[in-house]
Amino acid sequence: MKLLYLLLPVTAGFQIFFQTSNPTQLRALSNLDNAESSKWSQDFTSSDAYSKTHAIFSSMRDYLVASQDPKGSRSIAPLHAKGLCDLKFSTKDLEHAVNTDFLDAGQGTTKMNQGWKMRPVGEIRGSSFDDARLTFSDIQSSIQMGTVIFNSAGAHIGTTVAPATLAAVDALNGCVGGVCCNIYVTRGGAPTSAPPHTDKQDVVVIQTQGKKHWRVFSPPDPGLKPDADPFARGKADDDFPLHVLKAQGGELLLDVVLEEGDVLYIPARFPHTTDTVDSGPTEDDWSIHMTFGLDNHVWDLDFLSLRRFGLMKSGVDDVLLGSDGSNDVTANYCVGKVNELDSGAVRQFQKSGQEVLNGHRDMYLAAMEESERRAQTGEIIGSGSMTQEKIDRLSLFRVPKFFEKFNAAKTELRVWATNSGGGGGGGEENTIPDDWETSWPLQVGDQVEAELGGAFFPGSIENVHANGLYDVTFFDGDKEMGLGRNSIILKVKPVVQIETAGGAASGGGVEKKLTKKELKRLEKENKKKDKAGGWR
Repeated sequence: MKLLYLLLPVTAGFQIFFQTSNPTQLRALSNLDNAESSKWSQDFTSSDAYSKTHAIFSSMRDYLVASQDPKGSRSIAPLHAKGLCDLKFSTKDLEHAVNTDFLDAGQGTTKMNQGWKMRPVGEIRGSSFDDARLTFSDIQSSIQMGTVIFNSAGAHIGTTVAPATLAAVDALNGCVGGVCCNIYVTRGGAPTSAPPHTDKQDVVVIQTQGKKHWRVFSPPDPGLKPDADPFARGKADDDFPLHVLKAQGGELLLDVVLEEGDVLYIPARFPHTTDTVDSGPTEDDWSIHMTFGLDNHVWDLDFLSLRRFGLMKSGVDDVLLGSDGSNDVTANYCVGKVNELDSGAVRQFQKSGQEVLNGHRDMYLAAMEESERRAQTGEIIGSGSMTQEKIDRLSLFRVPKFFEKFNAAKTELRVWATNSGGGGGGGEENTIPDDWETSWPLQVGDQVEAELGGAFFPGSIENVHANGLYDVTFFDGDKEMGLGRNSIILKVKPVVQIETAGGAASGGGVEKKLTKKELKRLEKENKKKDKAGGWR
């Protein structure tokens, strides 16, 4: 199968048309009698349970491709379609997932004059394995205070969520580097379940239980707050209440209540806010939806990165960098003729995209295989004493190795860009960008300073999420979940180890990242995999 090579820019800054009621657009999400999707569902799940999910994302791919301008911009709009999906994930399913694995969850919180932040759900009650696990009672208690969020749920929950996310990855067919599925759980009657905010990735929302009220707005004028990241408005310390959104030019585009089976598409940079005022007669009526993030920007697989790294590789000054050498956030929608870059840059991005894509497929397949194994041999938890073999199979330990590979691919892409290949000299200073403290990809265990309550304190990276956020453990044991990269300062300067002809590594200092030899080994491993779909 010949697949389309496509880098979707994380932008909606060119020729935006808000045609949410246009029948042609809605028809793009309604052709679900798809033989290819039915075959996929049978091949991977031995049932038709995920045929419609696959068909929805196949239609989404067609819509995204049709919206793409040859010069890199796109004409895009939010979409809402009712009753298209038969995907089910209920409170009972969530309870089973929590009780049979070692999951973690966060909770969205807001403070006065600050944006949306995350805090952990549950607490360690003792030294035993069970004392450290998240319980369903923790969720029941926390949900009264705000929405409970399970990040990267597709990688952790092998039933329903993993196959649905794999269906999205394969149906998008190389259109994105990866897909991440989060689960959001909100009590009924919540006046605000998510305050106004923007995301770095396009998202597809599928309501699986109850109802949720969504309002989607046009992007605000970035010139009114030029220092704000347009893809992270309303997060961290960016105060972005509804009246500020409207004052900065955000216009209401969609005002809908999602019910079970409804599908909503929101492009990156489009602000949105939710509530569950009309979700049910009591607080016990939980609203559950899955959000599928179409991740390109997270892994540097967008037009801006292609432009930036291509220029960097060629030794050309980037006029879109700020005066202090940092990225100008407004450059996110200054795309230009990126397709005219040197073909070597395009090939390198294809290679990195293929590695990330293969890794996502393997991650979801591993979750599905583990689910099938438990169905045949019994659950890990509650079936006798915990052995090391059982512990290694828990998602808490199974999933991080995949994200290490994603970050390795991202690191290799940056290493490629910062090595101009001029031969001789240069050394470490020529391979590490000047803004490494705030731009270099982070990994678990990295020593950092992270923001907490308006000040920066020493800590280390505890977890790397697929959506580009990080969990940090501070020096005194406190934790902060879901921090953005702009809230974290890397303390140890990375060193890119370059293999010499004799096999020795040049460069000094602390070896913190993979050597080129190790990166090539990862590349060879990925090339051995004969997987469907891919970047072309």
